[in-house]
Amino acid sequence: MKNRISYYLGQNGYLKMLTNMSEFTIFFKKENGFVSMVEVVDMKENPYITEDMLHSVVQKAQWRFRDQGVEEIHYLVLVLAEDMERAEALGEREYFFWIIDNRAKELFIPEGKAEDFYGMKRQIEEWLKADFDSEALGEAASYGVDGRRIKKFREQPLVNHGIFLINVIVFTFCTLSGELLYNYGRLRLTEVESGQWYRIITCMFLHGDMSHLVGNMIMLFFLGNIVEKELGHIKYFILYFLSGIAGGYASLCIQRARMHMGMELVGSIGASGAIFGMLGGLLWLLIRNKGKLAELSFARVLFLVCYALYGGLTSTNVDNAAHFGGLVAGFFLAVILYRKKKRQKEREGTL
Repeated sequence: MKNRISYYLGQNGYLKMLTNMSEFTIFFKKENGFVSMVEVVDMKENPYITEDMLHSVVQKAQWRFRDQGVEEIHYLVLVLAEDMERAEALGEREYFFWIIDNRAKELFIPEGKAEDFYGMKRQIEEWLKADFDSEALGEAASYGVDGRRIKKFREQPLVNHGIFLINVIVFTFCTLSGELLYNYGRLRLTEVESGQWYRIITCMFLHGDMSHLVGNMIMLFFLGNIVEKELGHIKYFILYFLSGIAGGYASLCIQRARMHMGMELVGSIGASGAIFGMLGGLLWLLIRNKGKLAELSFARVLFLVCYALYGGLTSTNVDNAAHFGGLVAGFFLAVILYRKKKRQKEREGTL
């Protein structure tokens, strides 16, 4: 029943504000200098709700809006219940107080209570009779009393921020310890062939200087967040690290070719392989989303990729093999991992 209410109120411009008690859900809409608010009380969730509990939740919600400078607040209490007598006892203090009978799916307005609330009575009665598929709805978005959307936990780019932070911390240690971490972490064919395969991972967190770090981290922070939001935490983790490993393997192949040609072996460091993998993944996400994703377009990202590749090819001491290896791996990993989300119009939010 709460899914029905979320859908209905969302269609009418209401945002959803979660309280710290699951049996109370508050919806609100700001308009013309005041707030209209609907407090939904689920007695199936908690059959022991008291009148004092209900009134306290209303007051706390009103205080939030008044802290934002809103003085005029109109509200309706809507109780979902099967025990109608018990539900009716909750509304002694409230004039705008209605009950929805969960079993009969009917709206009941106790005697002496308001007969309407912004034309909502007739609409709710029609809506209760309508067919409704609650499984077709996505989870509600979150909104604060100021109307700004609050990201859910799974929408936070936790993996990307963690990778960013580790890179910065490692670079700080490198600055303090000199060559110590570079000696044990850079990717070099001779050490890898001697059994130190971990270097394919450790080299991804080492950077030669501040400009190397900053260039990679800027791209990671702004574009990686978008990719992680689309793929999810686990899939983004897989894409990033497998792309980095693929870039490292490509680098080792070039090192082997150089060794056979009698050329000097140069170790490789940097997150570029993984970051190019993230870019490759982003290209596929844009293709699947018809060239548009967040504020990005396919043409812009493709230009960025080409520019970054060109910069590497025309510079010295750049591991271009890692760039190309990571880019290709990231693209195909995204093809495997990404399942396009079914977009729905955001009808509601939570606080």
